Amino acid sequence: MHLKAHALTPEERVQHSRAFQQLLPAFTDRRELKDGVSLGGSAIPLPLLAEWIARERRCCPFLRFSLKLAPEQGPAMLTIRGPKGTRELLREGFARKD
Repeated sequence: MHLKAHALTPEERVQHSRAFQQLLPAFTDRRELKDGVSLGGSAIPLPLLAEWIARERRCCPFLRFSLKLAPEQGPAMLTIRGPKGTRELLREGFARKD
């Protein structure tokens, strides 16, 4: 697992962090997987999620993303998987900030 520390400009890092903070409360269903995490919710802002994933892929190219969208504007489920240690990395990052 290799994080690319300089994959984002300082401005992009700020945007990435802001997007993450906006997305975090929308992930109301969180499940750990052996190699990652599954995050779901019915109010996930999809355009913001797409932007966040695009930036996340640049700094963490070892992650695999899968997005499932239920019909009729139903809930979305984002699954993020990766090599050994990914679950722990994501657990820390997606910890609730209540």
